[in-house]
Amino acid sequence: MAFVTLEDSFGEIELVLFPSTWAKTSHMVEVGSLLVVEGKMQHQERGGDSVIANSVSRIQVDDAISEALQLNKARILKNPGKLPARYARPGTLQIPAQWQ
Repeated sequence: MAFVTLEDSFGEIELVLFPSTWAKTSHMVEVGSLLVVEGKMQHQERGGDSVIANSVSRIQVDDAISEALQLNKARILKNPGKLPARYARPGTLQIPAQWQ
């Protein structure tokens, strides 16, 4: 059994992996890796929530994508314009209701 803390720009949450799931996915869990987790949310009365993982998969970001993101970030920082720009991991960007 493993307890892993997942973190993104919105905060962190504890991930609970039972032995069978951990045995299949432990090689994917590394600091800085981009993970997709499917599971069930569990509310802790003592504070904090956790996710009981059913499956974990890892998203590979190749060097070309990483380089393109860095180049675009540099362009935006050099020419900020009037509208805000935000970089986020896939699936974490929340679009304000007034923009939808």
